[in-house]
Amino acid sequence: MRKLSILVLTFGLGACSSGPKYKIDDSVLASVPVADKAGVLSAQNEQNQAQAEVTKAKADLESAERDLDIAENEYKAAKLNLDTAKLNQKAADESGDVNRKNSAARDVHVADMGVQAADAKVDWLEKKVKWQKYTRDAAEAHTQSSAAKYELEKAKLAAAKNIKPSDDFNVMNFESESLDKQKRYSDSEMEADRLKPDVDGLERKYTALSQQYNDLKNAH
Repeated sequence: MRKLSILVLTFGLGACSSGPKYKIDDSVLASVPVADKAGVLSAQNEQNQAQAEVTKAKADLESAERDLDIAENEYKAAKLNLDTAKLNQKAADESGDVNRKNSAARDVHVADMGVQAADAKVDWLEKKVKWQKYTRDAAEAHTQSSAAKYELEKAKLAAAKNIKPSDDFNVMNFESESLDKQKRYSDSEMEADRLKPDVDGLERKYTALSQQYNDLKNAH
């Protein structure tokens, strides 16, 4: 049986909030024709898309957390309803009234199914919140990856145009950082994808139990 307590979920996969180590000021490439900036503009567009992913992931996480709070309260109510039904059943058994005993037993059965459904809902939403946190982390990792890619594209363009933004300018530094950020993004995505089947499975379980509970309640 579920313990009525606040679930605390902690994660260590959050993306680093700092930007790329290696950067090139946009003004350095100001004189380069727009037609030659296709790679830079594409990377910039990916940055915008990644930021939109973060905004959506955060909103989805907040929604899932609210749903979980509601589900936990629903479980408490279902548990209280079951406790009440059991007390009524005890009184009915002591009364010796067969009809009353049968009715009370049905009430307990229905209430117990309500607890099972509510319990399954909390299990599902707990896992969903966890998945949404990993999804948010992956989206934030994407912003870091796309930012590093943007800087890499600028570095490649600068090198192609024989522009040297600094004395120690080296495209390899940009490539190395971009590859590292891309790997972190890919790893974060894999973690989120790994959890999704569990979320879907728990949702199906809850849906089935909820349907059984509603059928019993409506037939009662």
